[in-house]
Amino acid sequence: VEVARGTSIMEAAKQVGIEIDNFCGGCCSCSTCKVLVQDGAGKLSKMAPDELSVLGEKMVKEGYRLSCQARIQGIVHVQIPEYF
Repeated sequence: VEVARGTSIMEAAKQVGIEIDNFCGGCCSCSTCKVLVQDGAGKLSKMAPDELSVLGEKMVKEGYRLSCQARIQGIVHVQIPEYF
């Protein structure tokens, strides 16, 4: 999907009818909206300390980002895990 620069991954998914699970409404507090960045991690906004805190260092090292916080700056490919 093509979206405007600065659009969150969560919002980009919504634009094409894909709902990403989230319990906090996109407020960076629950981590249920995490996605696995497969390609283009450098084309996402820089991770803020609160996102790192919610995800934890292990998840960050594995390539996860919170879809509500990661803003698209270029071509990115993500996998949306199914938890529920």
